[in-house]
Amino acid sequence: MNRVTAAVVSIVMIVATVSPVLRKPWEDGFPLSPYAMFAFRRPTKLTMDYPLGITASGARRYLSPWIIGSAEVLQALHVISRAKKQRTLPALCT
Repeated sequence: MNRVTAAVVSIVMIVATVSPVLRKPWEDGFPLSPYAMFAFRRPTKLTMDYPLGITASGARRYLSPWIIGSAEVLQALHVISRAKKQRTLPALCT
């Protein structure tokens, strides 16, 4: 590869690498993506529903998704969130 070809390839690669910075954050496209889901400020606090058990002595214990009926954490989270929204959480405690 001669110097001119190497220079052209280098310039093209630099422009391709820098180009996402020059786009609007919501323009997420192939092959160069600015990852729009990370381009905006997000809240620093997270609110999440999760199962919490209380032992006979009053100690708190985080419950496994298995208790909700699934090995999948997101499926168990959906069950808990739906029960909270529908106000049927006590039914999960039997």
